[in-house]
Amino acid sequence: MEQPWGTGVFLLLCSLWDIRSGRLPVWLLALGLFGGVLSGIIRTGSAAAVLAGMLPGLFLKLLALFCPGRIGEGDGWVLTAAGAAGGPADAVFILEAGLLFTLPPAFYYGIVRKERHKELPFCPFLFGGFLLKIFL
Repeated sequence: MEQPWGTGVFLLLCSLWDIRSGRLPVWLLALGLFGGVLSGIIRTGSAAAVLAGMLPGLFLKLLALFCPGRIGEGDGWVLTAAGAAGGPADAVFILEAGLLFTLPPAFYYGIVRKERHKELPFCPFLFGGFLLKIFL
């Protein structure tokens, strides 16, 4: 990631919104997707590279369609926007780190407190994966 500030601000806004309401507004997702695609095209000069960066997010979006109530559709769009801006390697890293960061709270709520139907907002964990990518 050469200039992650736009992606970082987008992920931070999505995280705060996801924590507060559990839903992401369409205007924020559209703005992030537009900015991610534009940033990716400027960064790489190739629409194919931008599309490749969007694939992990589109896969998550497709998975959300097959697992309704388990995975939020907005999370797929957020990862699609981040992948468009940063590329496929960044998108996969952010997703993997987000999934790893989700494990401790999921373990706590599922095993310790026995709240197996607790919904966790995923955008903050994606933001954590983004921050980890910056610091590594």
